[in-house]
Amino acid sequence: MLRLTLAGLDTLTTSSLCRSCPYGPSGCCVAPPRYGLADVAWVVRSGGKAFLLDAIGRGDLTPMAEGLAITRRVRGEAGASCTFFAEGEGCTIAHTLRPTTCNHYVCDRALEDAEIEGLVDEAARTRTMLERLVPELAGLDAALVEGAKRLGFPGCGVDGALLDALAELFEATRSTSARSPHDVG
Repeated sequence: MLRLTLAGLDTLTTSSLCRSCPYGPSGCCVAPPRYGLADVAWVVRSGGKAFLLDAIGRGDLTPMAEGLAITRRVRGEAGASCTFFAEGEGCTIAHTLRPTTCNHYVCDRALEDAEIEGLVDEAARTRTMLERLVPELAGLDAALVEGAKRLGFPGCGVDGALLDALAELFEATRSTSARSPHDVG
């Protein structure tokens, strides 16, 4: 079953196929995406600033010029996978704390299964959303890079004030864009 919930900043795509991923115990989570700068700002605006700071402190997230890299951990049969992945559970963090890729991406197999189940419209809407999201998010991240450098991200260390400033920069950048990738729908 494929489900696309279009809800502005909280747009979420889920598939029941993820629980029994045909690509292995950790599926997509074997190579977790980074938190782009827009993702970092969105998580802060969604109330996740403490989560990000704690995860950086634990070494689960590593600051880099383009955002935050997610650490991979070795776990049982799943092998190395996203630090937030638990075998048999999947993602252990709320969708408001995840990078957009984790909330929006589903593999082609999930889309094909949805079509076989008769969810052709849902699969088509998901594909359309993904086709729009990827370039728009890349554009927003690119627009944020220079501003983030001026703020000192990540060179001066990442703290709450820097995350708040990045969230403000995100809002200013979004307001000058015709459409935010987080507002698909």
